[in-house]
Amino acid sequence: MNPSKINHFLETQYGFEWGEMKIERTASGSKWGWVVTIQTSKQIMVIRATPSGIIRFGKPIKKWKEAKK
Repeated sequence: MNPSKINHFLETQYGFEWGEMKIERTASGSKWGWVVTIQTSKQIMVIRATPSGIIRFGKPIKKWKEAKK
């Protein structure tokens, strides 16, 4: 782990960066509830709270590497 990332904290427009993680509110609505995304340099995970109060989350998704130009 990069030592400079351990104590990294930065507020963003829709969330914050903390160490290797970027946590952001992604969406909200009366049908789907509230959605938060957690990202690292290698994976993305989506967590959702339904309007009835149930928490749902999916498997972490691997990020695609961008093709070299």
